Amino acid sequence: MEDRNEAVVSLPFARRGRRLEYTVRGRPLLFERDRARSYPGTTGPCASTSVFYDEIAQALPGGSRVLDVGSGSGVGTAILAVAGHEVTAVERDADAAELAREIAPRARVEAVGVEEMVAGRAFDAAILVDVLGHVDRTGEVLARLAAAVPDGAALFVAEARAYPLQSLVAPARRAFSKAQLSSVLGMAGFRVERWIVEDGTFLFAAARRAATAAHAAYQACTVATSIDDAHARACELIALVDGAPDPEPDSLLLEALLARAEIALARGHGDQACADLVTAAGLATRDARADIALGQIALGMGDPEAARELAARALGRDPCAAGAHVLFALAAPEPSSCVGGWLSASSLEPDSFDLACAAADATMGAGDPRTAAFVLERARSFGSTPPAHFHEMLARVLGALGRHVEAEYELRLLAAGVAA
Repeated sequence: MEDRNEAVVSLPFARRGRRLEYTVRGRPLLFERDRARSYPGTTGPCASTSVFYDEIAQALPGGSRVLDVGSGSGVGTAILAVAGHEVTAVERDADAAELAREIAPRARVEAVGVEEMVAGRAFDAAILVDVLGHVDRTGEVLARLAAAVPDGAALFVAEARAYPLQSLVAPARRAFSKAQLSSVLGMAGFRVERWIVEDGTFLFAAARRAATAAHAAYQACTVATSIDDAHARACELIALVDGAPDPEPDSLLLEALLARAEIALARGHGDQACADLVTAAGLATRDARADIALGQIALGMGDPEAARELAARALGRDPCAAGAHVLFALAAPEPSSCVGGWLSASSLEPDSFDLACAAADATMGAGDPRTAAFVLERARSFGSTPPAHFHEMLARVLGALGRHVEAEYELRLLAAGVAA
């Protein structure tokens, strides 16, 4: 294997304020030095992920056919290619893909997103490094990736590790706890085989595509066209998991029970939902979702004390579950004691307009409009279209700060949205 330092083609660049300018085939390419991706020879908000690619390059059998999803500037792609692997990289940003072709000339780089890939390609392994936290719908991305790689293919995943007081910067929407990352992978049909890194700033896992009848049943459950159909499919899924000759992992049974409980609640069958949730809570000691759902039921029944106990248990299981912090805030005995819960939930899911508005409302009640403005403007920075109630809340906050021109602008956006 060649030295890793020889893997990356060195390209000269110029600094243009907060931007980097590369010249590729006579064309200048400008890139923001932001959280989107890292670039060779520079430092910035996005840390280098080369160490993960070094590990993957050595772990794969020689000459493996590898799919690098969301390859960014191509630094990791180059490491894999120089190690002797046959690499296909996909990168949605056309300019970044063009840069990657220069940095990793031995690889094939396509300027497409994972949703545009054709299923059934022949790959031995796929790689997701610092990708899932940047997308709005992680489940859809993983489902499309699962359709693009064969059963048995290896998957290496490295994603930012969540912690309760994190401060994510756009476009990084999410970080993950182990339970959360295992869950989204498992629902798409990828089974974690080992955690390579689990206590650093990133989680790094080796997984494998493991398509089974139970996974197919789970996917069918998620696209059911009616409540009754979804309930029937959820029951079928649980039967498949329980009756499988090769026992399915507890994670899939957990998803099945959570799905059936949600459907039971929608059908008004609270006892069945609670029974499934209690069973689910006993399956996974590090997954908070069953306790969160039970706490929401307790709140609905007018028992905030029980909800607080379940919120505390949920936070003990996974302190990075935003829903647990929401439950804590909703069950708080006094309005002043809910602020921390809403702010923590908004930090864990900073692109959520609903959480940002709830956190802003709580901090306004505590007399802190500056923090309210921060969480609202952070939510807007991810580029999604805000709902009407967001403009209303932001106008209120800006008015409290004396920023009346901006507040008026938000009210105009609100009126335009209502009129539309």
